[in-house]
Amino acid sequence: MYFKQIFLFSLFVVAIDSKKILVFNPKIGHSHVNFNGKIADILAERGHDVHVVTVEMDLDIKYPAAKVAKIYTIQSDPDVTRLLSNNSMKSSMWEMKESVFAQMELFSDFIEALGIQAKRVIENEALAKWVLSQKFDFAYSEASNVYMIGLFKAWKIPAYALGTATPLIDAYYPLFGIAFEPSHMPTYMNPYTNKMSFTERINNLISYSFTRIFFAYVRDIAGEDLINAKYGAGTFDYDKDLAACSFMFSNSQPYFELPTPKSGKMLEIGGIGIGEPVPLSDYWIQILNQRNHTILISFGSLAKSSKMPKLIKDGIIDTIRQLPDYTFVWKYETPEDGLVPKLDNLILSKWVPQNDLLNHPNLSLFVSHSGYNSINELAYRGKKTLVVPIFGDQLKNARLVERAGNGGIMNKKDLANSKIFKRNIVNVIENKEFDVNAKRLAKILNNRPISSKDLLIKHFEFAIEFGNPTMLDLETVNQGFIVYYMLDVLAAIFFTLAFIIYAIIFVIRFVYRKLFVSLKHKKD
Repeated sequence: MYFKQIFLFSLFVVAIDSKKILVFNPKIGHSHVNFNGKIADILAERGHDVHVVTVEMDLDIKYPAAKVAKIYTIQSDPDVTRLLSNNSMKSSMWEMKESVFAQMELFSDFIEALGIQAKRVIENEALAKWVLSQKFDFAYSEASNVYMIGLFKAWKIPAYALGTATPLIDAYYPLFGIAFEPSHMPTYMNPYTNKMSFTERINNLISYSFTRIFFAYVRDIAGEDLINAKYGAGTFDYDKDLAACSFMFSNSQPYFELPTPKSGKMLEIGGIGIGEPVPLSDYWIQILNQRNHTILISFGSLAKSSKMPKLIKDGIIDTIRQLPDYTFVWKYETPEDGLVPKLDNLILSKWVPQNDLLNHPNLSLFVSHSGYNSINELAYRGKKTLVVPIFGDQLKNARLVERAGNGGIMNKKDLANSKIFKRNIVNVIENKEFDVNAKRLAKILNNRPISSKDLLIKHFEFAIEFGNPTMLDLETVNQGFIVYYMLDVLAAIFFTLAFIIYAIIFVIRFVYRKLFVSLKHKKD
């Protein structure tokens, strides 16, 4: 029997023409590692020979860079580990302001870490020698590690794809020839939808301008100069080579995310990181059956509940105490710290099977930080939510929930006020319209005409065979300011109209003078 299964699998692998694929997946950002690892595993399960190069940058990330694909690990720079592991940012984010300027300041450690690690990877001779010996057919990296594009080219890999574990960031649009339009496209970290007020549009324009300046300032982490110095001038051109990718895969869902103009190279594969739910253990089933309503509280991997300010923690505890008819499951990283009292209706857990809990009918509400993976999971499972955005793109993600009508929003500072927190919980629980919208959204997402997984596989295999589909490149990439805005055409039209008007006036004056002179002669 096993021989038959192995034989059939080998036939399948041969049938799909297995290719050798390199995936770069450094351990920085839980959701990023999960997204890139899922891409690698899907391709490996398809039958391709996938090798994942990972860097142990953040020691707080314990799970592997891939589960099915082969892994090649390189050590991180000690300074990178210091910047990312257990740093102060993970507690300060609870009290930071919501402005784009404050958000960018928060990411300073990440930017510095990326720059240091880029230099270390570029200078890694053992890695370069190993990659060259493997003769890869194709490569993939998240666009934030843009220096990998230069290395893919230096390592003679024929073609490559890029991705982003978030929706597309503002700075990428112009590189593909698409104008970022602040009138209806909120920047990555602004808490707006595509329908903005006058004040919001002003703020959005300012933040977009600041974002462009910021990305230009941190361009050093692209490693352009280092790669060209090592492998020869012209090896890597940041703007040109990023746009020359075969495809750009974003972790967004077109039926949930805000619609924006896109190039044919931009593909939305949101939801691929969501695994199939598995049956819950008796332990969790027993918890879910204790009361009519069970509420899950989780603020993700970065904004740890154990690191939140005492006022907020006390506010949550008081709220739970005031709702004895509700069971609360709180993802709390250090339940042994003794800072949270024992309550009959509270379960503290270092880890929760979030996707599986969301799939259970007895879970009534998910109080979430509105991380992109979390709001996608609850959307796919048809659950309503009370989102409490903490930092970064979570502010905009929360507005997606509001737009879809599958939950409510509250300010993180209001968690300290048990009266407000309690009122929000009860309002969302009792809102039947949220239930209807959540179920409808789940049905839409789960019945997408072409699944995210199929979209990924088909376009990866297409790119492996045909390389960079240049026919999808927008001509706007090559157009200058004058041509793009048709200033030359407008100038020609203006001068033509001016000439016509002048000619008409000239003719009228000429005819008038002739007639006037003729009449004058007759009178004389």
